[in-house]
Amino acid sequence: MRWILIGIGVVLGVVAVLAGIGYSMPNTHVAQAEADYQTGPDSVYAVLSNVEAWPEWHASVSSVEAVEDSAATSWRIRGPDGSMTITVAGEDPPSRFVTLADGGMFVGRWTYHIETRNGSTRVTITEEARIDNLVIRGLTVFRNQTRTLERVLLSLGERLGERVEPRALT
Repeated sequence: MRWILIGIGVVLGVVAVLAGIGYSMPNTHVAQAEADYQTGPDSVYAVLSNVEAWPEWHASVSSVEAVEDSAATSWRIRGPDGSMTITVAGEDPPSRFVTLADGGMFVGRWTYHIETRNGSTRVTITEEARIDNLVIRGLTVFRNQTRTLERVLLSLGERLGERVEPRALT
């Protein structure tokens, strides 16, 4: 019984430390990463904006289903980090595609900016996120904020048949 109480105390202590770390951090963050592709901007935009085909290439998406009762264009996506609803918040083909993500504990905006630069197509992904849960926010101290962005850029390169080297900007 004593060891069970000690175990519970340790778990509660860890949760309290993570909550304390989360409390000391802002509940919002911005992360950016970019990569250059040889494929033209129209083709890059076509891949990024076809959300229903994301499971075919997107590193963080294993399935997509349309949200029928939504007033906006929305999908429920699932992946290794759980599930969330993605809604198209803005489009300016072929230079900008914006999605809003609501995963419960994580709410944010991803902006895909596509531009031609020095004969190649540069894709910059900007994540603007809010994490209200103190413990989850505290856990982000141990996670690279651009890791998911870089994985998406690598996956996009694979989809386009290109080898790319994503760069973290923040």
